[in-house]
Amino acid sequence: MKAMKLALLGTAALAAASVSARADSTSDLKAQIEALNARVASLETAPAVPAGYSMVSFTKEGTNHIITIMPSADAPAAAATVVSWTGWVKAGVGAVGAGSGTAVLSGTINSAVDVRTQAEVVAHAKTDTAVGEIGATIALESAGGTNTAGGWNGGNGSVTTDGFSGYWKLTPNVKLTGGILGNLSKTSYSWDGVATNNMFGGTGGSILGTAYGTAPFNNPGDPAAIQLAYADGPLSFAVQVEDSNNFGPSASAFGASAKIGYSMDVISMDLGAGIWGNANTTAPNTSSSAWAVSGGIKGAFSGIQVGIAAGTGSDFAGVTHTPGSIWAKANLSDVASIELGATHEFSVAGNATVIGTGIYYTPVAQLSVGLEGSYTMTSLAAGNGAYSAGLVTVFKF
Repeated sequence: MKAMKLALLGTAALAAASVSARADSTSDLKAQIEALNARVASLETAPAVPAGYSMVSFTKEGTNHIITIMPSADAPAAAATVVSWTGWVKAGVGAVGAGSGTAVLSGTINSAVDVRTQAEVVAHAKTDTAVGEIGATIALESAGGTNTAGGWNGGNGSVTTDGFSGYWKLTPNVKLTGGILGNLSKTSYSWDGVATNNMFGGTGGSILGTAYGTAPFNNPGDPAAIQLAYADGPLSFAVQVEDSNNFGPSASAFGASAKIGYSMDVISMDLGAGIWGNANTTAPNTSSSAWAVSGGIKGAFSGIQVGIAAGTGSDFAGVTHTPGSIWAKANLSDVASIELGATHEFSVAGNATVIGTGIYYTPVAQLSVGLEGSYTMTSLAAGNGAYSAGLVTVFKF
């Protein structure tokens, strides 16, 4: 009897344990189903791209507006295309004079008060691809109008390109570029290379640019060129082949130029050289070749920049030129700056010195107001006493 009671009690205990186990299993299953439903609901409402990923983003760095299309973020490696653009409109009023022997505009007008305006938009796009970064740049500016001297738009101006180029970074340090490029024989640290010079403060020339035309190395614009460049830290080197007769009909007039540079926060310098053939030997440009070499150095410390540059060369007319420049730029405050520079040309035809200056007020990155001026002293038959001075406002976006 006692054994029977023990058997009944054991059976009852086993049944109770079984019921308890089934209850626990059912609760776990229910919790799992609820978690799965929540996960499905979150997937249905979530975007089809990973967290942190956006198809298009809009940012701004200084005056550059940047659109990034399909940034990689946390997504699998995908090419990111970045399009950036910037632009400005300049407007100024000032007095200009050509000095002795030359009229400013036409006829016998030797001085005038001139209202000037100009605009430009620069767009750049780059994409990281399987073979390296590839990009392109194009600049559009206003031109034409009733007074086109100096490229200033005095009327209903048209729009023209102010240069364009494309590049391919073969490696992080090596870049192949083709398009309308600046000449490498011209130093980057001359007064004309560094001056703000919005309209009225120019010194009337550069340190040996493209060698086409009559003295001193006049040309219709930067040459069409193909360039190979290397940069690693502060050191850079570039070499290019270019069109010597930039706007001539001949396709066989080639030139080459090269530049080596060293740039740090405190000091920067470069040395460039070029040689060009001439297929368009119309008088006075009867020489079959031209050459140039130039160099410059810039120092920067405590908001002050100073520099000096010089060069020498011979143009297609067989005339030797030896220009040089010296300059200084200083920040007077967080919003004000001043610049002063001069170039001097040693030439068998006559020496010339041009002084340029400007003082600028820039309360925000989008606005700058400046007073600019320049004056020329020369032993040449024309141009002595030439001047320009004016008030310039630059609006940026």
